[in-house]
Amino acid sequence: MDASPGPAHAVVSCRYTGPKIMTAAPVADLGKHSMFDSLKGPWDRETAIAFLEASTCPIRLACTAADGYPRVASLWYQYGDEALHCVTHRDSALAALLRQDARVGFEISGDAPPYFGLRGQGDAQLAPLDDVQLLESLLQRYLGGTQSRLGRWLLSRAQEELWICIRPTRLFSWDYRERMADTVSDATTEASKQVVLDFINASNRGDMDTCFALLADDLVWTDVGTTPFAGRYEGKQAVLAELIGPLFSRLEAGIHMTVEQVTAENDRVVVVASGQAETLEGVPYNNSYCQIFSLRGGLIHSVTEYCDTALVNAVLAPDR
Repeated sequence: MDASPGPAHAVVSCRYTGPKIMTAAPVADLGKHSMFDSLKGPWDRETAIAFLEASTCPIRLACTAADGYPRVASLWYQYGDEALHCVTHRDSALAALLRQDARVGFEISGDAPPYFGLRGQGDAQLAPLDDVQLLESLLQRYLGGTQSRLGRWLLSRAQEELWICIRPTRLFSWDYRERMADTVSDATTEASKQVVLDFINASNRGDMDTCFALLADDLVWTDVGTTPFAGRYEGKQAVLAELIGPLFSRLEAGIHMTVEQVTAENDRVVVVASGQAETLEGVPYNNSYCQIFSLRGGLIHSVTEYCDTALVNAVLAPDR
């Protein structure tokens, strides 16, 4: 498919077991030549194969147009049988270019640090997509299944698709994960810190839509102590219904948090803050907090909160 996909929801094994590749020219004898014979860089064959099978980054495919300038297209790919397999429409600009010149360059790598991946060059062969198994496998690999509107649309016109078989002749790996370790850690730390501050600021201005958008669906919130609100709440909806709702129902306008200190490392953020609030009866409720946030995938995945529990009981549960 000629498009960069959205976030992948599932990864399947990429060993291609589809129909036999139909080509205009004989396929090279794989017993005499492997695409990994020319592999250079830090990776060995097994590492390169593991990357190709696990990665759901699109392949960036470069080919040469009639005017001599290169063209680049992003496609879904799958590795198998010493080749990279893609699909494109028979009338696409890419198909026209490959009919004119089968020589291609390619790169498979992510966009976020640390940077690592494979690049190379090879020959691309076009053939009719006589069996939809490759297209179905690509949809499963990149979209998590075939039942999305896009998936159903692509399958409905499968007879118009072409199979692209790319046989690399040169292959190069690179891996900057070790040398970028401190950079990645710093970037992750700052990103995590910003998510937590965005969450607190949104809460202060009453923007609950933003607050809950920053929480993972499987959020775990633990309120430490022996108050009526103490306990472990599992799931974003449970936190809203069983903790935030009952707590805020006793307050005039929620809790305004003033952040006094933030300590962050990678995906963990610790916030020391003071809160200002007032009960429905006009009684001040100004507590002190230590909140430990853990993030995953850019969302808040868990929160452990410590506060002055004696104040909670005295102001919010005086009859307890």
